[in-house]
Amino acid sequence: LFEDEIGAVWIGTAANGLFRVDGTNVTRIGTSRGEIRSITEDKEGDIWVGTSGDGLSRLRPRALRLYGVEDGLPFETVRSVCEDASGSLWVVTQNGFLARSQDDRWSVINTNADWPGGQASCVASDQAGVVWIGTTGNGLYRWADGKYAVIRKSDGLAGDRIWTLMANSSDKLWIALDGTNCVQSLG
Repeated sequence: LFEDEIGAVWIGTAANGLFRVDGTNVTRIGTSRGEIRSITEDKEGDIWVGTSGDGLSRLRPRALRLYGVEDGLPFETVRSVCEDASGSLWVVTQNGFLARSQDDRWSVINTNADWPGGQASCVASDQAGVVWIGTTGNGLYRWADGKYAVIRKSDGLAGDRIWTLMANSSDKLWIALDGTNCVQSLG
């Protein structure tokens, strides 16, 4: 028997596995072996279970929240996601919308009057706080200080159809271009 930091009681059995009692609810917890020998909790809230014959199991609590159109996303399928330097999340949806979450509220960016045009295909953020937005035919957009700069094939980009972006730890932007079999870097 073991009581965790929130008061739930864990019961290890000799042959039927592990159970968690939280108030009046009893939940069977899957383990690799039915014979439980010991139970403890670490400072991060993980439960450690010693079994007979399969060693030690670590159970981590998981918190999961799903965001969808009812939360303000413009489409259910998200193609690309990043977090900017201020902690805002940016997403590009399958239908080409770019959205940003600030204070847990989503707003669609590429319907604003200052949007340079076209559908977004991917998004990445670098350590300097610049948000990079790839498009399906209009090149690459650099968003910084609330303003867009547009980089196109005519500016030296290998193509105007961006497939994916990655800003690495040294602020080099890697660009995979659609239809060109090419990866390009800036910075």
